[in-house]
Amino acid sequence: MVAIPKVVALGLLGLTGILSIVALSTTYWYTLNTSHGGLWRSCVEIRGSSVCVNIGEFGKIEGESKLNAARGLGVLVILAIPGVATLLILSMREGAGRILGLLAGGLAVGQVVFQASAVGVGGSWIKENLSGPIELDFGWSFGMATAMIFMYLIIAILTIVASLKG
Repeated sequence: MVAIPKVVALGLLGLTGILSIVALSTTYWYTLNTSHGGLWRSCVEIRGSSVCVNIGEFGKIEGESKLNAARGLGVLVILAIPGVATLLILSMREGAGRILGLLAGGLAVGQVVFQASAVGVGGSWIKENLSGPIELDFGWSFGMATAMIFMYLIIAILTIVASLKG
């Protein structure tokens, strides 16, 4: 019999994966006056249209290693999704035992840690390198990336609890 929490976790994993890609790739991690940006690109509004450039395109940037760490951690979280999904699906097979589900849950816990680290390091880079006398606000991409920490946590809890009962 298929454990309903694992099916729910699998569905949430798909949704969370899509939202994680959107959060990581969009340019609204911060807003500052007429500009906004993310971990990859920075944009400015000029005469009603948005002009975007790759961060670092015009030379070395401050805190580049921190920015690259945030990017890398975010990508690792996304790359772990197929592994968690595969382990979850295999754990739902008849006679699979607990170990595959627990491995999926453990990998999902890793996603929680990496996503939290990506958000923390990315937010720190933004505050250290972009804030100044003008007030900087975190944007919806940053908020979405932060919410994904809790989504991955729910996935991990559902997977581990279902595997322990199972």
